[in-house]
Amino acid sequence: MVYINNWDDFMQAAQELLIKSPDKTRYLIKYRHVDAQLVLKVTDDVVCIKYKTDQSLDVKKMERLNNLFLRLMPSQKIDAEASSSILADIESEAAQQQAQAQTQHHVPTEGAEGKKKKKKGK
Repeated sequence: MVYINNWDDFMQAAQELLIKSPDKTRYLIKYRHVDAQLVLKVTDDVVCIKYKTDQSLDVKKMERLNNLFLRLMPSQKIDAEASSSILADIESEAAQQQAQAQTQHHVPTEGAEGKKKKKKGK
């Protein structure tokens, strides 16, 4: 089993493995709460690659890989072109979601809680 330290290299190797043998490729996500480590494993029983991280920011990267595999696995045709076009779609969707999240601001409105009613004195 080979641990790949660079995310982009792991993503590329996982894509190539899925393209090479789509019927046999499996994808495993394992999280150890005790160690706070996330381990991603892609294998086709001949080649096994792993990526280990303890960074919470890598969860977004994992979502990208998960979306790629979920879209490619049921496809009729799995090749480099399909993989790269699906990955481009995933990245553009992620960029749109990030842009929407940045443009949405929570502006508190003054409602019933914001204004106090004046009591009339006797």
